Amino acid sequence: MTGDSDDFVPLDEAKRQGDDGGAAGRSGFRGPVEWAEAPVTPLGHWAGTYYFLSRAAEIRTLHFKDLRASGILSLFGGRVDWLSEVWPMFDQRGRPIPGAFSANDAAAGLIRACEDEGFFDPAADLRGPGIWRADDLEGYEGGLILHCGDRIGLVTAEGRVIWGKAGRRLGAHVYPKRRRQPRPADVPASARDVAELEGFLGSWNWGRPSDPKVILGYLACAMMVGATRWRPHVWVTGDAGTGKSELEKFVWDLLGDAVWRASWPTAAAIFQGLDNAARPVALDEIESEPGSRRVQELVKTARLASTDEQSGIARGSIGGTASIWRIRACFWFSSIIPAPLSPQDRSRIVVLDMGQLENAGEGAGAFLEARASFAGLGPRLRARLIAGWGRYVQNEAANGLVLAEDGLAARVQAQMGAILAGYWTLAHDRPITFEEARALAEALEPERFSVDAEDSNAALCLQRLMQSEVDAQGDNDGLWRVSIGHLLARNGGNPKGRHSRVLRAHGLAVAERPDPADPAGPDRRWLQVKLSHDLLDRQVYRETEWERGGWAVALARLPGAIKPRVTVNFGDYVSGKAVWLPWETLGERFADGDPGEVTGGADGLP
Repeated sequence: MTGDSDDFVPLDEAKRQGDDGGAAGRSGFRGPVEWAEAPVTPLGHWAGTYYFLSRAAEIRTLHFKDLRASGILSLFGGRVDWLSEVWPMFDQRGRPIPGAFSANDAAAGLIRACEDEGFFDPAADLRGPGIWRADDLEGYEGGLILHCGDRIGLVTAEGRVIWGKAGRRLGAHVYPKRRRQPRPADVPASARDVAELEGFLGSWNWGRPSDPKVILGYLACAMMVGATRWRPHVWVTGDAGTGKSELEKFVWDLLGDAVWRASWPTAAAIFQGLDNAARPVALDEIESEPGSRRVQELVKTARLASTDEQSGIARGSIGGTASIWRIRACFWFSSIIPAPLSPQDRSRIVVLDMGQLENAGEGAGAFLEARASFAGLGPRLRARLIAGWGRYVQNEAANGLVLAEDGLAARVQAQMGAILAGYWTLAHDRPITFEEARALAEALEPERFSVDAEDSNAALCLQRLMQSEVDAQGDNDGLWRVSIGHLLARNGGNPKGRHSRVLRAHGLAVAERPDPADPAGPDRRWLQVKLSHDLLDRQVYRETEWERGGWAVALARLPGAIKPRVTVNFGDYVSGKAVWLPWETLGERFADGDPGEVTGGADGLP
């Protein structure tokens, strides 16, 4: 990965000349500004805010109120000589004052230059450290752009890398200078190196034999996170004695300084910490706490990072402008127990369970020796992936076709396809065949990526309803705490059963009548769930995604569910529209549509 050059490609033609429109007087303007020779680069503007590459090649954002002498001097890194040459300040006799410049003229010139560049959107136009596709850069289509903080590498489609300074515009994007990040090694890792690495990863006691392959696939995507179309995430779980901490130290060694690590960050801290970079994010010891929404916020952040098609996070400001953060990262979560994941998150996050290690203490010396043998492998893996980028694209396409043939959901195809492509690109020197893709997909056990029908959002919403507990009257006029599902079974589906009043008080009614769309049809048994109801909101769905009537939307997606324009009487002068659920939808014990009345329960209910 050699071949340094500071002039690998001309700066974008948007670095145009411009004048500042300064007025004559005791300050003055000496002709058009040659911005290509200037210490700073105007990038554009948005809503009274102006964007530049400073003299230090970092991104600078200045509001029009900040364009005063001190702000301008800071932007130019103290280059008062250049400022006084272009925007001089004159004394009363019309002579330039040495070392002085007109702040007003400089501000006018900078504003005019940014206006000439057009609108600038930092969320879309800025690219921090990471590996990016070069599809928008003429002459490098199909290649990559390596942003290593202080250097930029252009990778041709043939794998040749040409290096230059960071802090410039390339194609449609700006690559500011940042702190130095890991570069690829000059000598890439070999397939044999990767095989030895896979064997070492297999020394942990994984829940599935294919887990080391998943780790390798994740590492590949994490190293190329800005270039991959899908960004997979993993959640590693394990108790004390599983070697989870040792595994993480080893993975951090491979990823180097590119990984952004924290234990309990906020979502905003992650956005701001990445700062438009494409990097892996490691969140360790993320234990779920009862009543805490912090974990779910972090999981949601990972969800938004999965693909560029996801919307960014927008935040308003006192000044009336919105800031948008787009996050590009492969997340690594770790904890003793994984947090509860929704179906949409289970298809994005692979949970890897670690078991106890035999004689863990006795093998510490051997582990450290083996770990030391992989020192320096991370940059070589990165070089192998860069050289094999074309193979990755081919592998991803082949795996996608195979997974589509298996009828997997599009999100599962993307998640599993990225991991498979990353693994094969590291492990082999040639693209994968369709037969090999099928065998590899089977080895990785596709069911771990899939979301079963019973785990759909609608099914989970119904499950929440059936498992929620309410107070019901028993044989001896006592109150018993029982689940709604238990109560429905005890009631035997009888619209006028003993517990109908309790059910109706919670916005639930049992009815036997034809489908409203077919009034002449046969009677069917339904569970009617009111579209809005205080007890459903406060007792059943409080602090869930289905609160405030959201349950009606979810339940209406169940098989056979309908939402007719019919008013249902829930008793006690309460009526309203409802979602109608076919009785057999409630579960196996209701599948025959007439379970009969269950009696004699130990809970004393009839």
